[in-house]
Amino acid sequence: MKGFLHQLAEHFYHTYGHNIHALTIIMPSKRAGAFFLKYLQSIANEPILTPKIVTINEVVEDLSAIQKVDTLTLSFHLYRIYKEITGTDETFDSFYPWGTMLISDFDDVDKYLVDAKLLFTHIEDYKLVDQKFDYLSEEQKDYLGKFWKSFSQKRRSKMQERFEATWNKLYDVYVAFRKFLIEENIGYEGVLYRDLGEKIQDKSLVSNFPGPVFVVGLNALNRCEIMLLSYLKENHQAAFFWDIHPDFIADKEHDAAFFLRRNLKLFPQDTDFDYRPLLDKKIEVVSVPSAIGQSQPVAAFVQERLKAYQHKQHIRFDQISIVLCDEDLLLPTIGAIPKVAGHAPTVNITMGFPMKITPIHSLITLLIDLHRNIHVDGRGVRLFYHKNVQRILNHQLVQMCDSDNSEKLSQSIIQENKVYLHSNELRRGDFLSSLFVFHHDVMAFNRYLLQMLQMIFAGIKEKEEAYVGMQEEFIFKAYKSIKRLGELLDENQKEQDLRLSLPIYFKLLRQYLSQESLPFEGDPLEGVQVMGILETRLLDFENVVVLSMNEGSMPKASGSNSVIPYNLRRAFELPSVEEKCAIYSYYFYRLLQHPKTVQLVYNSTTDGMNNGERSRYLYQLQMQYGYSIPEKTITYEVGSIDTKEIVVPKDESVMQRMSPYLDGKRTLSPSALNGYLDCPLRFYFRYVANVMPSEEVAEEVDARLFGNIYHKVMEDLYKPWMNQVVSKEMFLKLAKDDKRLDATILSAFRTEYFKVENAIVQGRNVLVFEIVKKYVKKTITVDSDHAPMTILGLEVKKKKSISIFDGKYHIFIGGTIDRVDEVDGKLRIIDYKSGTVDFNFNNVPSLFDSEDEGRNKAALQTLIYGYVYGDHEVTDRHMSAGIYQIQALFKDPFVSTINSKEDGLVEDIKEQMPKLETHLTQTFETLFNSSIPFVQTECEAKCTYCDYNKICRKV
Repeated sequence: MKGFLHQLAEHFYHTYGHNIHALTIIMPSKRAGAFFLKYLQSIANEPILTPKIVTINEVVEDLSAIQKVDTLTLSFHLYRIYKEITGTDETFDSFYPWGTMLISDFDDVDKYLVDAKLLFTHIEDYKLVDQKFDYLSEEQKDYLGKFWKSFSQKRRSKMQERFEATWNKLYDVYVAFRKFLIEENIGYEGVLYRDLGEKIQDKSLVSNFPGPVFVVGLNALNRCEIMLLSYLKENHQAAFFWDIHPDFIADKEHDAAFFLRRNLKLFPQDTDFDYRPLLDKKIEVVSVPSAIGQSQPVAAFVQERLKAYQHKQHIRFDQISIVLCDEDLLLPTIGAIPKVAGHAPTVNITMGFPMKITPIHSLITLLIDLHRNIHVDGRGVRLFYHKNVQRILNHQLVQMCDSDNSEKLSQSIIQENKVYLHSNELRRGDFLSSLFVFHHDVMAFNRYLLQMLQMIFAGIKEKEEAYVGMQEEFIFKAYKSIKRLGELLDENQKEQDLRLSLPIYFKLLRQYLSQESLPFEGDPLEGVQVMGILETRLLDFENVVVLSMNEGSMPKASGSNSVIPYNLRRAFELPSVEEKCAIYSYYFYRLLQHPKTVQLVYNSTTDGMNNGERSRYLYQLQMQYGYSIPEKTITYEVGSIDTKEIVVPKDESVMQRMSPYLDGKRTLSPSALNGYLDCPLRFYFRYVANVMPSEEVAEEVDARLFGNIYHKVMEDLYKPWMNQVVSKEMFLKLAKDDKRLDATILSAFRTEYFKVENAIVQGRNVLVFEIVKKYVKKTITVDSDHAPMTILGLEVKKKKSISIFDGKYHIFIGGTIDRVDEVDGKLRIIDYKSGTVDFNFNNVPSLFDSEDEGRNKAALQTLIYGYVYGDHEVTDRHMSAGIYQIQALFKDPFVSTINSKEDGLVEDIKEQMPKLETHLTQTFETLFNSSIPFVQTECEAKCTYCDYNKICRKV
């Protein structure tokens, strides 16, 4: 069955033959014209000259002497005029969103030839409906009455008062704005339309068409367009062709023919043309519990249709169409189009690619965020925030331009824990040196963006990736837009003394770019058509699948994007929500006239802004118009993946990785041993496979850093007393020396946290600084109670060899002891702990019980430190195992010695050494036994804070 345009092409060709080139055909879109000419080409078996095909907008632009300009340019002019008339101090970025809305309203006023003086009359005048608006119909007067009623209360709200103050100035703004545009011979589309309408009214319009004029497939006509079509009918004998099913015209309640019933009265259909839509069709509704998941039925639908056409060399342009009511589904839809017989079909995309979802737009957004989050330190130096820097360094376009320096810089930021960075620290290569430059001036930032776009364009041009060409198009489009914005800003800043701050410019830039789109290039007359609902006007396809058939997407949600209230729109017959819904109804039902197969897909989930409600048109098809439509629901089975136990056998490759421990080249630390006892698999990941936990910049001093700073401070304070007898007075004097304490703590902050010289402590870290100082002072005071004391070692590194497998291997165990001191002739092994610690344990065997969730790891670590240190101690002095748990320092009395419930206080580690050595030997023989694999712990509580729980999927 042939579609509307195909039948129309046959009618014109058979009627006019070789003279068809003299025709002028007005259509709703260029694409409709392209389809028409293709059909005409297939009908004519000989060379012919084609008719002239134009849109009604092109006719208006051709007949009007006024030049149409972009909305941003108009917004600057309107802003200047609005400020002059109202005396407001509103900033341009605040004005811009509703200023564009106001231009849209002015556009409607002009296209519908509304008397602006009556529309924008003072609010109080609306109560004089019968006197001032006596020419209106009763229905229009009723709407005016409803509007006045909302303002007639004795006390108006602040919002009503603000609206009234603005409204009462709008007529003056409209008149001044329109006067300026006419003088400059520029305007929005409505200015062109009104200019044309006035020329028709005063009979000054001069038009010249080479032959007959035909108006095809238009729908919602404004008053100016009606005047134009009447003029064409009277002066050029224009004929009219309306594309709509006769049943819709006959049904007075059907809003798809809302405009066409009027159009047919004014401009009757050409009686020589008998359009016959296809009546027999298959329609199916598909429910999908996902927005992106709607692309899956598309894949099945298109694949089935492609198989039916696979005997043909090419897919004809009018055979398969995918219509997107929500254009955000463009990318998943393109990705879902299947291959047939190993070949991907040609795909033609009629809609533009939104700039807001391009990589270059995301990079520009990141550069804006980089400057918005500038940090000014205590010395007034501007610094970049590390997260903004990292996001830029990891961006795909930056990686394509300079991946080596980007990766090195990213790693150094983490390793050096740089929270804030000076631009000098980011100077690595020409590209990054240009990228990380601070600008505080609007025009300088605009030039900076243009420079970066040029460098990125040049940087990716040499790449061979398939998508580079598309990226170049995106960059070029962004460059033109930003260049145009800069020119407008520069021009208006000079003319209007308009001063924009960077934050205002950033908002304006993002608003401006988000409205841009990149048109696709290609042959529109080939392959599978992917289009928005607006592009379907006048086009017919054999097979159609429509996505996002949800209420709010089809028809589009009608927001109040107008300064003119609803009742006033109805009163002055301006388009309102009803007209918008009627337009979408026409699009939808016209689309269903010709296809043999139709699949209507909607998202059934309720999430975010989507309520899962199907479109009203689906209900109408089934209930009001009696279509018998089968429904299908696509479901996704969602369930947890069975977690499989991970077992790593100690094969030859694993044992080879462990050989440095067996050869004595690596030393096992108490932390590594505790890791093995907690979970052998965790030990494997960390110490055998060398899977390192991901590192991040610590923005604040966390528990680990707090402990490191405390350790560093105690080491630096006590280092001058090495091997000296320290008296009580010396301790107390140090505790009171705030200047020395502050300097030492600041130095520790710079070493452990800032990792740069000259950094200053500020913000929340001031509180952390004071807490560290409080604990340090208390530690010194506690030590004074044990004076006199001799400091024998600080951060002492010791290790000891343990023989396993009858002397076959010797394993070193050891680590760094925080402090060794002597009090009353006894040695003390001191381990500082900033976290919570239990000083009690059952006995030495319990410290090796891997199944015990409460196993005392701190006690084992301290005993091992004493064990390895004792191997180097030749005297018979007692050696106790102690823990300085800093939170327990404030308890009275403070006890640091660990306690075995079986043996009592560990006042001499040597008594525990035989048991300790036995269990260390047994544990090492298990660890290095090639027949015993690495397995996961049975205690899932240990997995909660494990660095590798994502691999095991235990939590």
